[in-house]
Amino acid sequence: MRKVTEVDPFNGSRPIPEPPSKGRVRYAPAHTFPPYRYVPGSGQPHPINDPQGHTFTNTRPPPHAEWTPHLWPVLDAWLYGVDLYNHWYFWEAHEAWEGLWQVVDKSRPPALLVQALIQCSAAMLKVHLQSLPGVTSLWAGALGRLTHVASQHEVLMGLKPRALIKQFGKYFAPVAKGQLPVLEKGFPLLVLDM
Repeated sequence: MRKVTEVDPFNGSRPIPEPPSKGRVRYAPAHTFPPYRYVPGSGQPHPINDPQGHTFTNTRPPPHAEWTPHLWPVLDAWLYGVDLYNHWYFWEAHEAWEGLWQVVDKSRPPALLVQALIQCSAAMLKVHLQSLPGVTSLWAGALGRLTHVASQHEVLMGLKPRALIKQFGKYFAPVAKGQLPVLEKGFPLLVLDM
């Protein structure tokens, strides 16, 4: 397994393994992955704001078009965000989903699901950064939103909210004991029901 060195602002450089490829289906294979996984505070160029960033442009893209949850099988930003998350591009997944979240009613289940996944992705980045307070607060917010979504939907946008609660709950269980989960162990994949 090839090792990638990412910079941890708290511990300096540390090698982390590439995510295992087993079980990681690509839902938006036409998109290539960025050349690096952005970690805030690492010294890497900010992907959007730095001219050396992997998604820098001189012009801001227009807001995402309005969407409805039944479009999820062809909703490019949704599918690409899932791919990014599953391959440990946590900051990039957050950005892919953020545009979707911005243009829908924030009180409705589709927005709550997207926001919960944004928080889970950010929590994974905090796991990498060894920030227990960050992981704790992000997971608590995501759990509340997922619980609300699960009370109204058995399946939404290809995901089963109750299964997500169980899967993420198991992964984040060490947080209740004041410990961080290990990124490489029991990582909760997002598997869409296509």
